[in-house]
Amino acid sequence: MEGVRVVVEEERALVEGTRVVIEEERALVEGTRVVVEEERGLVEGTRVVVEEERATRRS
Repeated sequence: MEGVRVVVEEERALVEGTRVVIEEERALVEGTRVVVEEERGLVEGTRVVVEEERATRRS
């Protein structure tokens, strides 16, 4: 996927939660959704899923 960079920084993840920084180029325009799921804290690590949802209709 071009134009979307996702950086995940784990900083005291179990205490403060995971901080996600999204630096985007055309991200909101293209309708990109970012889902962050924490699975078993630092043991399993954090899974980040980036799903691109574009409109099927274009004018």
